[in-house]
Amino acid sequence: MEYLDTSGLNETTMGLYKVAVETDTVWRDMRITTVVATYPRIVHSEVMTHRRIVKNSSSSRAVPARKMLDQVADTPFVPLRFGAAQPGMQMSPRNVDGALRTWLNTCDEVRVSAKQMLNSGVHKSIINRMLEPWSWITVVMTASEWANFFHLRRHPDADVHIHLLADMIYDAISASTPRESDLHMPFIEFLSNQFGGLGRWTLDELAAISAARCARVSYLTHDGRRDVEQDFKLAEKLRGGSGGIGHWSPFEHFAKYNPTSVSPYMGWQSYRSMCTGHFVGGNLSHKVSE
Repeated sequence: MEYLDTSGLNETTMGLYKVAVETDTVWRDMRITTVVATYPRIVHSEVMTHRRIVKNSSSSRAVPARKMLDQVADTPFVPLRFGAAQPGMQMSPRNVDGALRTWLNTCDEVRVSAKQMLNSGVHKSIINRMLEPWSWITVVMTASEWANFFHLRRHPDADVHIHLLADMIYDAISASTPRESDLHMPFIEFLSNQFGGLGRWTLDELAAISAARCARVSYLTHDGRRDVEQDFKLAEKLRGGSGGIGHWSPFEHFAKYNPTSVSPYMGWQSYRSMCTGHFVGGNLSHKVSE
C-alpha cells in the first residue's frame, strides 16, 4: 500500500472529494467505523464490489432533476487526469491536450438534452442517470475490516480516482479515536445532549433513528431539518410498513458487540440480523435432471 502521487492531478477535483468519520466504536479490541464519503459517481461500482463494507448511498432516483442539473452545472466531475492511452488498465501520466475541453463540452451538451427531457415531462430517474458521468455520490460506509479495501485500492495499479478515495478514508480512520461502547450507532451522537439524552430511547428506537439517517446519508431530513418523528416514519417504511416493501440495508450500520459474529462485521452483529422479516428467503422452483 502506498499513497497516490497527486502531482499533476486536477486540484479542483481533489478538493471536491470529502471523507469524514461519522462514528467510530471499539469494544474489547474490536473496532467498527462508519465514514461518510463523497466521490465521483464513476467509481461507485468498484466501491460496491467490497462486500465486507456495508454501504448506503444517495440515489439518482431520489434527487430532484433540477437539483441534479444545478449540481452538475456548478461542480461537474472532471477526471483527475486525462492520461494518454497505453497497453493495460493504467493510463499514462501524460495528459492529452484538449481532452478537458471535450469533456466539459460533452457535459454541456448532455445538460441541454437533460433539460429538454425535463421540460417534456420525463421522470427524474431517467434524467439524472444521463448526468451520472459528471456527478458525485455521497455514501455511508461501515466496516470492521478495512484492510482488504486498502490493500487493493491503495496499490499503484489502482485507478487514480478510487486510490485517492482510499487514501482519504485511510487517513480519516487513522486520525480517529474510537469511542468505547458495545453499541455502534451512526448519526446518533447528537441525541446525547438533546431530547433528554440517550437514556430515554430504547435500542429499537435508536436503531430506527440511525437507519433513517443512514438511508438519507444525513442527519437531516430531505428538507433540511433534524426531525426524529420523520426518522421514525422513514424507518417504518424501510421495515416494510406504511406501504413500503422493505429496504433493510440501512439497518445494517447500527450494530451490537457480539464476539461470535463474522458477517458482515467481525465481532459485531448488525441490527438488521436481530429483526424478523428482514430477508425474503427461498429460490425459484426447479426440476431435478434425470
